[in-house]
Amino acid sequence: MASKYSLPPNAVWFVTGTSSGIGRAFAEFLSTSPKGYRLVAAARKTSALDYLPNSQNVLKLALDVASPTAIKNAVQDAIKSFGRIDVLINNAGYSLLGDTEATTDEQARVVFETLFWGAANLTKEAVRVMREENSKSGTVGGVVIYMSSPGGRVALPGGSYYFATRFAMNGFYEGFTKELNPDWNIHLMIAEPGFVRTDYLTRSTIVTERHPAYLDAKCATNQVLGMLDQARNGLDLAGTPEKLVEIVVDVVESGTEEVGIPLRLPLGLDSLSLIDSSLKKQLKENELIKPFAGRFFGSQGSAFEGFDDMA
Repeated sequence: MASKYSLPPNAVWFVTGTSSGIGRAFAEFLSTSPKGYRLVAAARKTSALDYLPNSQNVLKLALDVASPTAIKNAVQDAIKSFGRIDVLINNAGYSLLGDTEATTDEQARVVFETLFWGAANLTKEAVRVMREENSKSGTVGGVVIYMSSPGGRVALPGGSYYFATRFAMNGFYEGFTKELNPDWNIHLMIAEPGFVRTDYLTRSTIVTERHPAYLDAKCATNQVLGMLDQARNGLDLAGTPEKLVEIVVDVVESGTEEVGIPLRLPLGLDSLSLIDSSLKKQLKENELIKPFAGRFFGSQGSAFEGFDDMA
């Protein structure tokens, strides 16, 4: 169970992917907050951040999260300016959709460099700062958030490499958060919004060339791509990025009533419904295969006995 967290006054928020969409909504909200938050806004080009005020409380940085060197330099710039990082929003990313057999190795590796390695490297840097630097100026600890989707727990046809990155970060955050000493007061959270009213499905989604073998109507990728086209035309029914930001900031500021900063935060009924449906299917399948699973060790028990408490 996650624990409570108290956000310090004048907290420093480091947000990636702030040129548009959810990242921009975070930057606009935080830079105008009456609470005096300080903002590190990162994008591939600082020219995309002209909408932000030129203020001593706003630091605009050029950052390609696929570059480990650029990440270290950006974090160092943030420390030079503000001395600490209290909240990291890992938001930079895009979608790669299409038939797995038609996806090139280069396309797959590039999406992993951004959605997995970039986010993982930035998370580790933030944890180091929250442990070693934040205490020098008062409050210990911080919050690291990965902006994911229900695709981190439920894979759909037509995006196996994209979903693999989301699943990978899910495992990375779940494992990493359990390594952290509670005294450090550092909290990791995966936000899982459903459809959000942005241009992400058009501007930040790459669809590979189709593989002729998968054009058959019985292949489910065709259905998924068709539903995405419908979603693009029906985004007026989706939640707004401003509402998403409001909820995430509220959780960081106050925690959830029961668990403080949760490891996972589904957002939207579409996200909750997809995750719940998948979990129910997994539990049902577990019950059906128990007789086969039990045959592996039988009465000898399990080699993983005692690990359940860490789940």
